[in-house]
Amino acid sequence: LDGRSSTRCELELLATGILRGTVLDRRSGLPIAGARVGSAEHGVSEVTTDARGRYVLTGIGLGTGLWSLAARASGYASRFELLRLPPEAPERTQDFALEAAVRAGGRVTGHSARPLAGARVVFLATLPVEPYTAALDRAEATTDANGRFTLSALQAGVRYRVLVIAAGHATGVFARGPFEGGVELELEEFRLASGGSLAGSVPERESGGSFQVRLQWIDDPEGGG
Repeated sequence: LDGRSSTRCELELLATGILRGTVLDRRSGLPIAGARVGSAEHGVSEVTTDARGRYVLTGIGLGTGLWSLAARASGYASRFELLRLPPEAPERTQDFALEAAVRAGGRVTGHSARPLAGARVVFLATLPVEPYTAALDRAEATTDANGRFTLSALQAGVRYRVLVIAAGHATGVFARGPFEGGVELELEEFRLASGGSLAGSVPERESGGSFQVRLQWIDDPEGGG
């Protein structure tokens, strides 16, 4: 454009949908104020429930595909619901009933039951989202000077795979759960074996190339070396 002529521009405005609902405590049926509802994967920013546990999400893109909406609140396990918002039904109500979370504590030790400070403890679980998919639940903590950690929002009724990572030790893989909702419990101690690694390259004689090699070793936790 040179500023002296005119042109025509057409814009197509796409209709959007609305989701509304209530977030409740599953056991008591009471509303949960301050709960967060949204879907980062679908580009739906979180909103916060009011004093009556109500939320409204607007400006949601319409379509026939399924996507998951999450509700989260302090002291409760997250909840995911699978839904769709097609053009012929642009408004929908979706309520959530949240289960009280599990609060768990534990201890990480190394050789001779020595507490390990600064160890990463990662809890991973797959949560079914009916009827077709699942969501990943991840909770992480770092141990203190006494090797202790606390997690306050684990899911009830699921089995966790637990990764424990500490410098100078082999990564531990454990299983814990399922747990009853709303309880506070002490987990069985996580004990890591001492270990280490060596890295280097091995030359290939004919081509002149090389291969990267990493060797790892783990000490016998019973003292065999």
